[in-house]
This record gives sequence, structure tokens and C-alpha cells, in this order.
Amino acid sequence: MRRRPPKDDSIPIPPLPSQFLSAPKDSTPERRLLAAVLEDAVHIIRHGPEYHEGRPYRDAVAWIMAERNDWPFCFVALCEELGLNADKVRAQLLRQ
Repeated sequence: MRRRPPKDDSIPIPPLPSQFLSAPKDSTPERRLLAAVLEDAVHIIRHGPEYHEGRPYRDAVAWIMAERNDWPFCFVALCEELGLNADKVRAQLLRQ
């Protein structure tokens, strides 16, 4: 059974993509898929390396830190498509 790290309410939790993609014009299947990919990474990073036994956490951090913008599911392109500033999202996620 996995051990969950203690919850620290002093750490600000970044908003989830689903919280700002609720408008009907933004709810295309493609945008929901992009939001789900980002939301999964947020979930993994919020729980930390102990919860996910290292690898998924390292992969999520590497994905967020990558500066490439040459395919639809890279972090920078995904943020651009969702109307987010990739640098601000990155900073908020990794501040934990």
C-alpha cells in the first residue's frame, strides 16, 4: 500500500485546468484532452516523488521543464493552446 505524504495546507495549490475551461466555447474535446494532460501532471507533482515512487514525478517535472514547442502535447504548446503562460504555470507548480 502506498504511503501518502502529509498534506501541507501552507503550500498554494495551482488552479487546475478544469477550473478555467468551463465556458462552453472552451469545452471542445481537444481542449478537454489538453486540460486532462496538464491536470494529470499537476496531480503527480502536487503529490510528490514519495507518492508516485519517483519515476512518474521525475517524468512530469522533466515534461514541465522542457522548452520544446514542436509537438501538440509538449508543455509549452499545451499551455499556449489553453491560454496559459507556461513560465508562470511552471513556476507555481515547482514552487512546492
